[in-house]
Amino acid sequence: MPSNLNHIGTSTFENCKNLKEILLPDTLSSIGENAFKGCTGITGVVLSPTLKNIGSQSSGSVFYGCSSMQFVHTAGSGSQSAFELPESLEVIGNQSFYKCTGLPAGTAVTIPASVIYVGSEVFNYTPSITTIIVKTDDAGKYDGKAFSDSTNKYGPGNRLTVFNNSAAKNTFKPGGSNSY
Repeated sequence: MPSNLNHIGTSTFENCKNLKEILLPDTLSSIGENAFKGCTGITGVVLSPTLKNIGSQSSGSVFYGCSSMQFVHTAGSGSQSAFELPESLEVIGNQSFYKCTGLPAGTAVTIPASVIYVGSEVFNYTPSITTIIVKTDDAGKYDGKAFSDSTNKYGPGNRLTVFNNSAAKNTFKPGGSNSY
């Protein structure tokens, strides 16, 4: 990819089965709807440390169905975790990591404090994600089904969503049949 790229458009690589590991340029600030949807060969992605949007508040499915994905890292962080989002991130669109079933068992995800919006079902059908840590103090703009899981099983031994503090948890309004 060009080193000066700042946006990957809608459906740019959708269903490209031959993509493996993706290193996104440091200049990238947004990834459009369905950009890598159905890319079942992707084993990992290294995100730009300046990335602001994975999808948008009205769309997402950026990595939907990337069933071989084993890691999501941020360039330059040095983290060894399987799933790490950049501290600059502001938006995670609907179903952006839906059916990313290749992640290691017991994967934990931390939603950085910079994130102001998380769309519906971002990690649905991604059973390896067992812990979601929400660092914001205000989750009022997060979709009510943001952390829903296909099993509808929450708590210890299942999917656990941990908020920064009780005030932050109280700003989140779950939707549907989910209880957190």
